[in-house]
Amino acid sequence: MGRKKPNIMYDVEHPAFHQLQEIGKEITTKVKPKAIVVFSAHWQTAAAATGSKVEVNTAEFTDLIYDYNNFPDHYYKHKYPNVGSKELAEKVLGLLKEAGIESEGVKRGLDHGVFVPFTCSIRPFNSRLDRMGDIGS
Repeated sequence: MGRKKPNIMYDVEHPAFHQLQEIGKEITTKVKPKAIVVFSAHWQTAAAATGSKVEVNTAEFTDLIYDYNNFPDHYYKHKYPNVGSKELAEKVLGLLKEAGIESEGVKRGLDHGVFVPFTCSIRPFNSRLDRMGDIGS
């Protein structure tokens, strides 16, 4: 799923909202994953931005990061309950290490590049959600 501007969460008439709902329906009814690993382009520290390190979120419980500006107040009160899997994050870290990709575990909340499309498509109670930083260029 591509990133979406925060307003799509509340614009149920927007064509992308309906497309995200269809994607979510297919994922939750046909694929039925136990967990979803998410790559977020919004999540870059200096090391990740240079492409030298991949950061994997190992936090189980996190808040949302409202990394946008100039939206109505209710956008900053939006909730998307989510639970990460430390076990899955550790497995991802191990696979990256085996592939020779430098990585580290970190703790971080969900940014709008994750919670906006997931709000439209995946109900919070359907899947565990693990976040990875962008690999960089």
